[in-house]
Amino acid sequence: MVKFTIKILVAFKNAVLNFGEYGIPKKSASLAYYTLFAIAPLLFFIFSIGSLFYGEEILEGQVFQKLNGFVGPEVATFLQNLLENITIGGKSNIATIISFGTLLIIASGVFSEIQDSINDIWSLEVKSSGGIMGIIKSRILSFSMILSLGFLMLVTLLLNSVLAVVEDGLNEVMSGMSIILITIINWAVLISIISLLFYLIFKLLPDAKFSNRVSIAGAVLTTLLFLLGKELIGIYLGKSDLDSVYGTGGTMVLLLSWVYYSSMILFFGAAFTKNLASLGEEGLKSNDNAVFVEKKKKEISDEEVINKEA
Repeated sequence: MVKFTIKILVAFKNAVLNFGEYGIPKKSASLAYYTLFAIAPLLFFIFSIGSLFYGEEILEGQVFQKLNGFVGPEVATFLQNLLENITIGGKSNIATIISFGTLLIIASGVFSEIQDSINDIWSLEVKSSGGIMGIIKSRILSFSMILSLGFLMLVTLLLNSVLAVVEDGLNEVMSGMSIILITIINWAVLISIISLLFYLIFKLLPDAKFSNRVSIAGAVLTTLLFLLGKELIGIYLGKSDLDSVYGTGGTMVLLLSWVYYSSMILFFGAAFTKNLASLGEEGLKSNDNAVFVEKKKKEISDEEVINKEA
């Protein structure tokens, strides 16, 4: 356990030292720009999945209430309006299929962008795209991430409903203590759900193989940084008078800024996970369709540091 803790500290140090060398700011800007076009289709598919199990109005109300806590009321309202403006019904069958396919390609492209960026951070290069089948496989993987998001959203809503019932019961028995207990449970659920999302991203998207222990450690650290960053980003954006500078485009700038800073946290977490996997006994191995590309990093003496401390 002590040795693994030392590895975590060394991996964190490497991620900090090579933050710019990994090109994280540039990759984050690219993802933020792409997300600007993909956010509406992405929301459409996630809510389409969720509406199969929940009423549409109830689903929107609860989800955007949660989003309000993450991105602020202006951006949450903006996203809700985007979702309401997407319609693919009321057209011919061919037009509907084309519209649906276009939205799917755009939405899944976000995860393809994340996959390419993490592969680059991890010094991975895909041997070939695999032609049409390779593209289809990549899109299926990306769509599976969309399905995962929809599933996680449903789980979150279900847990919130259960917690509401539990809270009512505890209020009758424990009164004020129930507030503290429910708050702790809410935070535990939130951390677990977001950690699971990051775990899926780090485990499924990159063309590499590594231990589950590393995936979990990377996901948990990224989640904690994400939640901390959310508060700091909120404070920064709250003090930035973007509306007076950008006028009606202020909400768009808020969205881009939030995605940009959140993307930096995601890619930093990916860098940390890569470094931690490289220091492990199982190491970081490429999939059959990818190879490692040599890059000079400031990580040469890390094994010596770990062995010395151990």
